[in-house]
Order: sequence, then structure tokens, then C-alpha cells
Amino acid sequence: MTGQPAGRPGGCRFLPGDRLSSYRKNVRLHVQGYPLAQVPLAALTPAKLAAHYRVLEASGRKDYREGEGLSARTVRYIHTIIGAALSAAVSAGLLAENPAADPKQSKPPTAQQAKAPEMHPWTAAQLRTFLDWSRENSPLFAAWWLLAYTGMRRGELLALRWRDIDLKAGTITVRRSAGIVRNKGQGATLKEGPTKTNKPRVIDIDPVTVAVLRAWWRDRHALALQLATHDEIVFADEEGRHLHP
Repeated sequence: MTGQPAGRPGGCRFLPGDRLSSYRKNVRLHVQGYPLAQVPLAALTPAKLAAHYRVLEASGRKDYREGEGLSARTVRYIHTIIGAALSAAVSAGLLAENPAADPKQSKPPTAQQAKAPEMHPWTAAQLRTFLDWSRENSPLFAAWWLLAYTGMRRGELLALRWRDIDLKAGTITVRRSAGIVRNKGQGATLKEGPTKTNKPRVIDIDPVTVAVLRAWWRDRHALALQLATHDEIVFADEEGRHLHP
């Protein structure tokens, strides 16, 4: 898709920052470096686009699972980006017609194929069965309980520190989240950052959850005094380090 459209392409200059960044990242990872990127605009056909999408579905991943196929949802998103760029080229007079305009010819994944899998949450009875089992069989019973009874996100739970918990008041303050950051050639690192909303929030906890956390604190204190101090991670390994999500 070689060629430099004159002026701003379809108003892309004014896209919100996150969306523009996403577009650029997907073009860099999933268009540049592929044969499609070397095809002159005038020679671009729906068949060439379809062939590119099949390559992405087979081996388009560029992250830590490099070489695996991209999901139908991601490939359809890339088709949307390509289609918008080609539409801008048509508007700029660089292309007679948009080869991505007819999905029956360019054959991106269908909306049905790209649909996120339906979630099937546990019933109350199923959750109770799991918690009853984990009480006797899982060293992370307290973590499972807290997730179930507070609705905290996984990363928020793993970044929780004892100073965030007030057992007397029965509250937890969620201030941060932990997650894996993967950079090509540099491996994966676990980092703390803000919550999804970038705002702290306070969660009220019931007396049973307070009792579960008190028991967990006693277990950590018995294992090593420093694991139960003010600044330590609540759900950490035996060295006080973050657990892997």
C-alpha cells in the first residue's frame, strides 16, 4: 500500500490519542513488513487484502506468542483500519475505488466470527462449591474469597498492600493494579500502575471477609514477620514479591 496521501487522511489527525496510537501500532505490527505494504495503491485488490487477512489469522502475532494466529476480532479491526486509510486515499484522488469496501470480496472475518465469546459466570451454588473446596485445598483461599466478595480486578488484588486494608473499619482502598508488561526483545516484567479508572475507590467488606483477612494476616505473620507489615503486598510469594497474574 505504497503512496503518500496529500493532506490529512480522512481527518485522522483529530482522532482521540488512544485510538490514533492503536491505529499506528496495528499498522506497524500487522501491515508494515508484510508483502501487502509493498503493493502500489493502484494494484491493490480485494484478493490481496483477503490473502493478507489469512496470513494474519495463521501467524500474525508479534508479542510473546509470536508466530501464532491473530484472533478474528483483531483481524477485523485491522481491516477497519485499512479500509479507513483506503477510503481516505479515494477521497484524496489517489485511488479510483476502495478495494476494502465490499467485505464479500476482501473477506475479513465476519462480525459473528469477531464477536467476543459469551461469558458464563458461576451461579452462587457453584461459587460456594469452589470456595468450600479452596478453603481446604488452595493456599490462596483468602485471595479467591476476596475476589468473590469485593469484585476487585485480578491486578488490583495483586497490588494490594496491608496499608490499604482497615480491618477495624471494614474497608479496603484500591489504589493501584499490577500487570505484566511485555516488550519485544526484553522479556516480560511485572509492574504496578494505576487502576483502570485512574482513581482510588473504597470497598466495604463484611465481617466474614474481615475474619478471612485476619486469618490470612496471621498466616503471613507466622511465615515471616516482615510479610505482615504495613507496606508489604497482601498476596505475595514467600519472599514478599508479586505473584504472577
